[in-house]
Amino acid sequence: MKPSNTKLILAAGIIAILSGALNIASASRKNTFENGNIGSGVPRSPEMLAFEAAWTPLNQSGPKEQAREQFNENKYGMFIHWGLYSQLGGIWKGEKMEDGGRGPNISEWIMRKKAIPRDEYATLADTFNPEGFDADEWVAIAKAAGMRYMVITSKHHDGFALFDSGVDDFNSVDGTPFGRDIIRELEEACERGGIAFGVYYSHALDWRDGGDAGMKDYRKEGQRDNTGFLNDFDPSPTSFDAYITTNAPHGPFRAPKEYFEKYINHPLLKDYEIPQNTWAKRTKVEMASFYGMITNIDDNFAALRQLLKDEGIEENTILIFTTDNGSSAGTPIHNAGMRGGKGSKYDGGHRVPWFMSWPAGDLGGGKDIDLLTAHMDILPTLIDLLDLKAPEIAFDGSSLKDVLHGKPQSNLENRTLVLENQRVKDPIKWRGTAVMRGMWRYTLTGEKEELYSLESDPGQRKNIAGQHPEMVQSLVAEYEKFWDDVSQEHHLFSRPEVGSPQSNPVRLTSHDHITEEAILPAWHQEFHIYPGTPRYEAPWSIQFVEDGTYEISIRRWPAEQDWAINYHPEPEEAFSAVRAYLELNDIRMEKEVPAGAKEVTFSVEIEAGPASLNTGFIEENGQRVSAYYAYLLNTEIDGAPKGWQSREGLGLRQIDWAGAPEWKQIESEATEGK
Repeated sequence: MKPSNTKLILAAGIIAILSGALNIASASRKNTFENGNIGSGVPRSPEMLAFEAAWTPLNQSGPKEQAREQFNENKYGMFIHWGLYSQLGGIWKGEKMEDGGRGPNISEWIMRKKAIPRDEYATLADTFNPEGFDADEWVAIAKAAGMRYMVITSKHHDGFALFDSGVDDFNSVDGTPFGRDIIRELEEACERGGIAFGVYYSHALDWRDGGDAGMKDYRKEGQRDNTGFLNDFDPSPTSFDAYITTNAPHGPFRAPKEYFEKYINHPLLKDYEIPQNTWAKRTKVEMASFYGMITNIDDNFAALRQLLKDEGIEENTILIFTTDNGSSAGTPIHNAGMRGGKGSKYDGGHRVPWFMSWPAGDLGGGKDIDLLTAHMDILPTLIDLLDLKAPEIAFDGSSLKDVLHGKPQSNLENRTLVLENQRVKDPIKWRGTAVMRGMWRYTLTGEKEELYSLESDPGQRKNIAGQHPEMVQSLVAEYEKFWDDVSQEHHLFSRPEVGSPQSNPVRLTSHDHITEEAILPAWHQEFHIYPGTPRYEAPWSIQFVEDGTYEISIRRWPAEQDWAINYHPEPEEAFSAVRAYLELNDIRMEKEVPAGAKEVTFSVEIEAGPASLNTGFIEENGQRVSAYYAYLLNTEIDGAPKGWQSREGLGLRQIDWAGAPEWKQIESEATEGK
């Protein structure tokens, strides 16, 4: 059976979780949070404090003040509760609201009062079909009574929405035979009738989803008891998936003070010297920070596990910890005896940890899996573990369910996997390639064949290709089959989608430039973006999802940095851009770059479909240089931020990491032995 409330966390670094809810309602007075009596939340709880932080500036804004004045002026209006509960008339299986149960005796609370399970309550949507509903008639009744506004419950505590909700299908449009957007119809009718319209939306409480604004933990003496509001009769089925990635441990290497101090004088770094045989020439301070960041990740991952225990959800949460590649900065100190580091075709470049826990699924207890596995096994494994319906496709990977549960899985023992590290527009045969089967590793370096057995040579130092020609022949044959398969799709690109309401504007970065031959795009802030090298011209391959007028803002620096196109702290590294250009399929445009300009915006009429966007700057010497950043806005989608071409308009903070005075002090004190 598929668990109905399984949670999934994919964690690849330090954890930070913060969530808040915002529920704004009109009121005839200025509310305060002094006594915590706003809404249904717990006074001074973290949830309500987060609510307050977001709510207060809006509550004190000009538009809100005008709304209060209008509310007081209108004086008389209609507040409507309407939803699935309306069909029951306050009676559930012969029992009236007054016949017992927890909660107030009002019909919209019948789900809580009668402890109706979620799935059973949801069947009411199957019969919700108010064919006689006429929004204009409702408005006419209100006006005839002298009312000047109408407010309705767009979603009450039962989680059912009277509009076309983007959250789920539990709404009047997608989940009922009625199939109509009631809120939209009433809004338009009120506008035609000349009366004000508003909605009530329950966010802090949602018995279907499990939201309770922290009330499950609230038992303060002398304060009102909110626990009767909760869905504690049908344990929350709320499932979540969190893929948590961070910059740590990555440059810039800066660890919290207590973690940095653990390593700056550590015995392993006592005689540390900067390695000369690698591109990453890390200082002792950087190495201490690097290991401090790793220890900080360990502690925060432990805090995450403790949080799952404290919340009572550890048992049925799938928790995974992994990393994306082999070590980089750490290889001179410790590499578990492996050869190579990040980017290498040897195991030190791609062998990574994978820790997985799911107590309710009998996963845990320190089991080790020695078979060759890979990233492509993750999805089939999760589908199999959770008994999900899989799409009708042939997966490259295999489910690890049996082997995770200690059962033999013969199809994994002799399978061959191929690893590639291409990083070029047109893949090259055998480039950065390792062919793997069990403990065998084969690679081709130029004309030199290499074969290693990790069983006897985990460091991949002894080439035994000449001693095992049959294994070489077998692995090469498997690679040829692999190449014949994947090369049929080498002409395809993964195109970022532009112009959808879900993400508008879209930011493109130079990391996704489609460069030619073996030239890497400008992907590194320190070595590429900051010095402006290499200066090349390359397009983005993108997909416009809708026709329309688009504005394309191009930059040399990211909006967060907010520097002018031709500015650089080191003047000799600065661009000398005089014009900006844009080439989009058959469109060709140019504009001057004004003095001090931080960006240049082009307005373009675009048809939906795939596109090649080549845009950048022309320097004084005539050299064309691609923009490192482009921000694309579909102007025909409502809700675009005002002044979106600016850092402020995009809602971004400006942080100058180069200064970081607090870090300089930490570094100084630690290195001086204070």
